[in-house]
Amino acid sequence: MRHLLPGLTLLAVAPSFAQSPETPAFEVASIKRFAFPSDAFFRGFSSFGPCTLARPEFSGNRIVVSRVTLCGLIMAAYEIPSGQGYRVTGAPDWMTKRDPSVYYDVEARAPGEEAPTVDQVRAMLRTFLADRFHLKLHSGTKELRVYALVVRNKAAKLSSELICDRPKLNSNRPDIGMRYCQPIESMPQFAGELTALMDRPVLDMTGLTGRYAFQLRWIPDRGDDGPRCSPAQDGCFNEPARADNEIVSAIHEQLGLKLVPQKAAVDVLVIDLAERPTPN
Repeated sequence: MRHLLPGLTLLAVAPSFAQSPETPAFEVASIKRFAFPSDAFFRGFSSFGPCTLARPEFSGNRIVVSRVTLCGLIMAAYEIPSGQGYRVTGAPDWMTKRDPSVYYDVEARAPGEEAPTVDQVRAMLRTFLADRFHLKLHSGTKELRVYALVVRNKAAKLSSELICDRPKLNSNRPDIGMRYCQPIESMPQFAGELTALMDRPVLDMTGLTGRYAFQLRWIPDRGDDGPRCSPAQDGCFNEPARADNEIVSAIHEQLGLKLVPQKAAVDVLVIDLAERPTPN
Protein backbone atom coordinates (compact mmCIF):
# COMPACT_ATOMS: atom_id res chain seq x y z
CA MET A 1 0.00 0.00 0.00
CA ARG A 2 1.37 3.41 -0.95
CA HIS A 3 1.02 6.60 1.05
CA LEU A 4 1.64 10.17 -0.07
CA LEU A 5 3.98 12.48 1.81
CA PRO A 6 1.83 15.49 2.79
CA GLY A 7 2.99 19.11 2.70
CA LEU A 8 3.27 20.99 5.99
CA THR A 9 3.33 24.70 6.74
CA LEU A 10 6.73 24.94 8.42
CA LEU A 11 9.87 26.28 6.83
CA ALA A 12 12.90 25.05 8.75
CA VAL A 13 16.44 25.01 7.36
CA ALA A 14 19.49 23.78 9.18
CA PRO A 15 22.34 26.32 9.10
CA SER A 16 24.88 23.67 8.06
CA PHE A 17 24.69 20.76 5.66
CA ALA A 18 27.91 19.00 6.63
CA GLN A 19 27.62 15.23 6.56
CA SER A 20 28.25 13.06 9.61
CA PRO A 21 27.88 9.36 10.47
CA GLU A 22 24.54 10.22 12.11
CA THR A 23 23.15 12.00 9.05
CA PRO A 24 19.97 10.21 7.91
CA ALA A 25 20.41 8.77 4.43
CA PHE A 26 18.73 6.34 2.06
CA GLU A 27 20.33 2.92 1.97
CA VAL A 28 20.28 3.11 -1.82
CA ALA A 29 18.87 5.72 -4.23
CA SER A 30 18.74 6.24 -7.98
CA ILE A 31 17.72 9.19 -10.10
CA LYS A 32 17.07 9.35 -13.84
CA ARG A 33 15.41 11.71 -16.27
CA PHE A 34 11.69 11.15 -16.70
CA ALA A 35 10.73 10.17 -20.27
CA PHE A 36 7.60 12.09 -21.24
CA PRO A 37 5.44 10.11 -23.70
CA SER A 38 4.83 13.14 -25.95
CA ASP A 39 5.44 16.87 -26.31
CA ALA A 40 1.77 17.56 -25.62
CA PHE A 41 1.95 15.60 -22.35
CA PHE A 42 5.01 17.58 -21.30
CA ARG A 43 3.43 20.93 -22.15
CA GLY A 44 0.36 20.12 -20.09
CA PHE A 45 2.27 18.70 -17.15
CA SER A 46 4.72 21.60 -17.02
CA SER A 47 2.14 24.37 -17.48
CA PHE A 48 2.13 25.32 -13.79
CA GLY A 49 5.86 26.04 -13.66
CA PRO A 50 8.93 24.24 -12.32
CA CYS A 51 8.06 24.38 -8.61
CA THR A 52 5.31 21.81 -8.17
CA LEU A 53 5.52 19.98 -4.86
CA ALA A 54 6.96 16.45 -5.06
CA ARG A 55 4.75 13.81 -3.47
CA PRO A 56 6.83 10.78 -2.50
CA GLU A 57 4.98 7.47 -2.37
CA PHE A 58 5.74 4.82 0.23
CA SER A 59 5.61 1.06 -0.21
CA GLY A 60 7.17 -0.41 2.92
CA ASN A 61 10.70 0.98 3.08
CA ARG A 62 10.69 1.94 -0.61
CA ILE A 63 10.13 5.55 -1.69
CA VAL A 64 9.28 6.61 -5.25
CA VAL A 65 8.96 10.15 -6.61
CA SER A 66 7.95 10.53 -10.25
CA ARG A 67 8.07 13.44 -12.70
CA VAL A 68 9.67 15.85 -10.27
CA THR A 69 12.01 18.81 -10.57
CA LEU A 70 14.75 19.74 -8.12
CA CYS A 71 12.54 22.59 -6.91
CA GLY A 72 9.75 20.11 -6.15
CA LEU A 73 12.15 17.90 -4.21
CA ILE A 74 13.36 20.90 -2.21
CA MET A 75 9.77 21.75 -1.32
CA ALA A 76 9.16 18.21 -0.06
CA ALA A 77 12.45 18.03 1.86
CA TYR A 78 12.03 21.42 3.57
CA GLU A 79 8.29 21.31 4.27
CA ILE A 80 7.14 23.97 1.83
CA PRO A 81 3.41 23.48 1.10
CA SER A 82 1.91 23.01 -2.33
CA GLY A 83 1.39 26.31 -4.15
CA GLN A 84 4.29 28.04 -2.38
CA GLY A 85 7.11 27.36 -4.85
CA TYR A 86 7.81 31.11 -4.82
CA ARG A 87 9.58 30.47 -1.49
CA VAL A 88 12.43 28.75 -3.37
CA THR A 89 14.65 31.52 -4.80
CA GLY A 90 18.09 31.92 -6.37
CA ALA A 91 17.69 28.94 -8.71
CA PRO A 92 20.38 28.59 -11.42
CA ASP A 93 19.29 28.93 -15.04
CA TRP A 94 19.20 25.22 -15.74
CA MET A 95 16.60 24.69 -12.98
CA THR A 96 14.11 27.14 -14.51
CA LYS A 97 14.22 25.96 -18.10
CA ARG A 98 10.96 24.68 -19.50
CA ASP A 99 12.57 21.51 -20.72
CA PRO A 100 11.91 17.80 -20.11
CA SER A 101 15.53 17.37 -18.99
CA VAL A 102 14.81 19.01 -15.61
CA TYR A 103 12.21 16.39 -14.63
CA TYR A 104 13.32 13.24 -12.84
CA ASP A 105 12.23 9.92 -11.37
CA VAL A 106 13.71 9.09 -7.97
CA GLU A 107 13.62 5.63 -6.40
CA ALA A 108 15.09 4.96 -2.97
CA ARG A 109 15.10 2.49 -0.12
CA ALA A 110 15.28 3.47 3.54
CA PRO A 111 17.41 1.49 6.00
CA GLY A 112 15.68 -1.33 7.86
CA GLU A 113 12.52 -3.22 7.01
CA GLU A 114 9.88 -0.86 8.38
CA ALA A 115 8.34 2.08 6.59
CA PRO A 116 10.06 5.36 7.56
CA THR A 117 8.18 8.25 9.10
CA VAL A 118 7.47 11.44 7.18
CA ASP A 119 10.14 13.31 9.13
CA GLN A 120 12.69 10.57 8.43
CA VAL A 121 11.97 10.70 4.69
CA ARG A 122 12.38 14.48 4.68
CA ALA A 123 15.73 14.20 6.47
CA MET A 124 16.93 11.52 4.03
CA LEU A 125 15.77 13.66 1.10
CA ARG A 126 17.85 16.57 2.38
CA THR A 127 20.93 14.33 2.50
CA PHE A 128 20.12 13.01 -0.97
CA LEU A 129 19.88 16.53 -2.40
CA ALA A 130 23.22 17.52 -0.85
CA ASP A 131 24.91 14.38 -2.19
CA ARG A 132 23.46 14.17 -5.68
CA PHE A 133 22.71 17.80 -6.59
CA HIS A 134 25.46 19.31 -4.38
CA LEU A 135 22.67 21.48 -3.01
CA LYS A 136 23.56 24.29 -0.63
CA LEU A 137 21.00 26.80 0.59
CA HIS A 138 20.08 29.05 3.46
CA SER A 139 16.93 30.61 4.88
CA GLY A 140 16.06 34.27 4.56
CA THR A 141 13.28 36.73 3.86
CA LYS A 142 12.32 38.52 0.67
CA GLU A 143 9.84 41.33 0.05
CA LEU A 144 7.39 40.22 -2.62
CA ARG A 145 4.34 41.59 -4.33
CA VAL A 146 1.49 39.48 -2.95
CA TYR A 147 -2.26 39.27 -2.64
CA ALA A 148 -3.57 39.30 0.92
CA LEU A 149 -6.63 37.05 1.14
CA VAL A 150 -9.02 38.77 3.56
CA VAL A 151 -12.69 38.58 4.53
CA ARG A 152 -14.83 41.02 2.55
CA ASN A 153 -17.14 43.18 4.67
CA LYS A 154 -16.86 40.72 7.59
CA ALA A 155 -19.19 38.29 5.82
CA ALA A 156 -17.44 35.30 4.30
CA LYS A 157 -19.78 32.94 2.43
CA LEU A 158 -18.17 29.70 3.53
CA SER A 159 -19.56 26.28 4.36
CA SER A 160 -18.08 23.06 5.69
CA GLU A 161 -20.41 20.85 3.66
CA LEU A 162 -19.90 20.25 -0.05
CA ILE A 163 -19.79 17.20 -2.28
CA CYS A 164 -17.51 17.48 -5.31
CA ASP A 165 -18.16 15.09 -8.15
CA ARG A 166 -14.81 16.21 -9.59
CA PRO A 167 -12.56 17.85 -7.02
CA LYS A 168 -9.97 20.47 -7.83
CA LEU A 169 -9.81 22.43 -11.06
CA ASN A 170 -11.58 21.14 -14.14
CA SER A 171 -13.38 22.11 -17.33
CA ASN A 172 -12.24 24.78 -19.77
CA ARG A 173 -15.08 24.85 -22.30
CA PRO A 174 -16.06 28.38 -23.39
CA ASP A 175 -19.73 27.70 -22.54
CA ILE A 176 -18.94 26.27 -19.08
CA GLY A 177 -15.77 28.05 -18.05
CA MET A 178 -13.66 26.92 -15.12
CA ARG A 179 -14.77 25.22 -11.92
CA TYR A 180 -12.79 24.78 -8.72
CA CYS A 181 -14.19 22.41 -6.14
CA GLN A 182 -12.54 21.19 -2.95
CA PRO A 183 -14.59 19.77 -0.06
CA ILE A 184 -12.25 20.29 2.92
CA GLU A 185 -9.35 22.75 3.06
CA SER A 186 -7.87 25.22 5.51
CA MET A 187 -7.55 28.84 4.46
CA PRO A 188 -3.73 28.58 4.03
CA GLN A 189 -4.26 25.56 1.76
CA PHE A 190 -6.82 27.46 -0.30
CA ALA A 191 -4.46 30.44 -0.57
CA GLY A 192 -1.79 28.06 -1.87
CA GLU A 193 -4.16 26.72 -4.52
CA LEU A 194 -5.02 30.27 -5.60
CA THR A 195 -1.33 31.13 -5.97
CA ALA A 196 -1.09 28.74 -8.94
CA LEU A 197 -3.88 30.69 -10.68
CA MET A 198 -2.72 34.24 -9.98
CA ASP A 199 0.12 36.52 -11.05
CA ARG A 200 1.64 36.72 -7.54
CA PRO A 201 1.61 34.71 -4.27
CA VAL A 202 -1.60 34.65 -2.23
CA LEU A 203 -1.17 34.84 1.56
CA ASP A 204 -3.94 33.91 3.98
CA MET A 205 -4.75 36.93 6.15
CA THR A 206 -8.39 36.07 6.86
CA GLY A 207 -7.85 35.07 10.47
CA LEU A 208 -10.15 32.07 9.86
CA THR A 209 -8.80 28.90 11.48
CA GLY A 210 -11.41 26.32 10.44
CA ARG A 211 -11.60 23.96 7.49
CA TYR A 212 -14.06 24.83 4.77
CA ALA A 213 -15.54 23.71 1.47
CA PHE A 214 -14.70 25.81 -1.58
CA GLN A 215 -16.46 26.00 -4.89
CA LEU A 216 -15.84 28.60 -7.59
CA ARG A 217 -17.12 28.97 -11.13
CA TRP A 218 -15.82 31.52 -13.61
CA ILE A 219 -15.14 32.07 -17.29
CA PRO A 220 -11.47 32.99 -17.82
CA ASP A 221 -10.81 36.36 -19.42
CA ARG A 222 -7.50 35.17 -20.92
CA GLY A 223 -7.25 33.57 -24.31
CA ASP A 224 -4.15 31.44 -23.75
CA ASP A 225 -3.06 28.30 -21.94
CA GLY A 226 0.29 29.68 -20.75
CA PRO A 227 2.00 28.74 -17.50
CA ARG A 228 0.34 29.92 -14.30
CA CYS A 229 3.41 30.73 -12.26
CA SER A 230 4.32 33.67 -10.09
CA PRO A 231 6.89 36.22 -11.30
CA ALA A 232 8.15 36.22 -7.71
CA GLN A 233 9.43 32.75 -8.50
CA ASP A 234 12.88 33.21 -10.02
CA GLY A 235 12.88 32.21 -13.67
CA CYS A 236 9.46 30.54 -13.64
CA PHE A 237 10.18 29.33 -17.18
CA ASN A 238 10.68 33.03 -18.00
CA GLU A 239 7.03 33.32 -18.97
CA PRO A 240 5.00 35.77 -16.85
CA ALA A 241 1.54 34.82 -15.65
CA ARG A 242 -1.38 37.24 -15.64
CA ALA A 243 -4.07 37.73 -13.04
CA ASP A 244 -7.54 36.64 -14.17
CA ASN A 245 -10.04 39.39 -13.33
CA GLU A 246 -12.91 36.90 -13.54
CA ILE A 247 -11.56 34.64 -10.82
CA VAL A 248 -10.91 37.69 -8.63
CA SER A 249 -14.56 38.67 -9.05
CA ALA A 250 -15.69 35.10 -8.36
CA ILE A 251 -13.73 35.01 -5.10
CA HIS A 252 -15.35 38.30 -4.06
CA GLU A 253 -18.91 37.45 -5.02
CA GLN A 254 -19.13 33.71 -4.41
CA LEU A 255 -17.00 33.35 -1.27
CA GLY A 256 -17.24 36.77 0.35
CA LEU A 257 -13.44 37.02 0.32
CA LYS A 258 -11.18 39.67 -1.16
CA LEU A 259 -7.70 39.79 -2.69
CA VAL A 260 -5.79 42.92 -1.69
CA PRO A 261 -2.55 43.73 -3.59
CA GLN A 262 0.31 44.66 -1.28
CA LYS A 263 3.93 43.90 -0.44
CA ALA A 264 5.00 41.50 2.30
CA ALA A 265 8.18 39.98 3.70
CA VAL A 266 8.04 36.26 3.01
CA ASP A 267 10.21 33.48 4.45
CA VAL A 268 12.21 31.93 1.60
CA LEU A 269 14.94 29.41 0.86
CA VAL A 270 17.87 30.88 -1.07
CA ILE A 271 19.82 28.44 -3.24
CA ASP A 272 23.57 29.04 -3.00
CA LEU A 273 24.58 26.08 -5.18
CA ALA A 274 22.69 23.48 -7.21
CA GLU A 275 24.12 21.28 -9.97
CA ARG A 276 22.59 18.70 -12.24
CA PRO A 277 22.48 15.34 -10.45
CA THR A 278 25.50 13.07 -10.40
CA PRO A 279 25.12 9.71 -12.20
CA ASN A 280 23.81 6.67 -10.33
